[in-house]
Amino acid sequence: MDLSLAIAQGFHNAPRLYGDSTVRTPPRISGIRSGLRAAGSEFVFGVYDGVTGLVTQPYHGAREGGALGLVQGIGKGLGGFVLKDLAAIIGPFGYTLKGVHKELIKGRQPTAFIRRARMTQGGQDVLELSETAKEHVLTKVEAAWRIISDIQKEHDAQTEEGLKGRIAVLQDQRKMGKNGAFESVDQAKKALQMKRKDRKGRESVAIARSHNEARRRRRIFGKRETSPKAGNMMNGGQTDVAVNGVDRDDTGRSEVGNGK
Repeated sequence: MDLSLAIAQGFHNAPRLYGDSTVRTPPRISGIRSGLRAAGSEFVFGVYDGVTGLVTQPYHGAREGGALGLVQGIGKGLGGFVLKDLAAIIGPFGYTLKGVHKELIKGRQPTAFIRRARMTQGGQDVLELSETAKEHVLTKVEAAWRIISDIQKEHDAQTEEGLKGRIAVLQDQRKMGKNGAFESVDQAKKALQMKRKDRKGRESVAIARSHNEARRRRRIFGKRETSPKAGNMMNGGQTDVAVNGVDRDDTGRSEVGNGK
């Protein structure tokens, strides 16, 4: 496991030695699920980056550095094609075995014990506080919990938007966990502000689309109403028919010019 993982990570990070900025961040493995996920992403993105780099690296190199940049881009593309593909081939074995290893040693980790000890210590610290300090601490805790609840509400509202919203929520949760959004109250508050900003942006886009759709419908139906055929059809059912000086109403009765 250690050998295959070290070789895979070595090939994965080797392109950074010659300035390849497209190298992805290595995944974090905490169990069998994250190990299998990391193995799949390493294989897919390793092959993808290695093949597309043959085109994108020379293009960006020529765009930024001219002829010299083109030569450097060709070298980066060829090097990435070899190294990233090797990492994609070896990586799944190392990441899968690492996930299995992490899953096996979870029971021996003192995580649950440390969590219970911290909860007990926090409860004792609260009991030793004065009433004013206790109220201040509880206010901070309630404010922090309110931020977490608001983030969950934003996620629930986005999930109701359909499959696209569910995918976006999963991506946001992964991004928050990777960026440490819940490591402090300030980080969580920033994440909530970004979620609200994104929601307002989606709402404005939806409103603009509805306005454009309504304007398009008014334009289409307005043209239909003003067409000659539509006008004849509308007038034909509402006007009386006058034949030979006799006016006939809808009931079939006739009224002659003498009023009878």
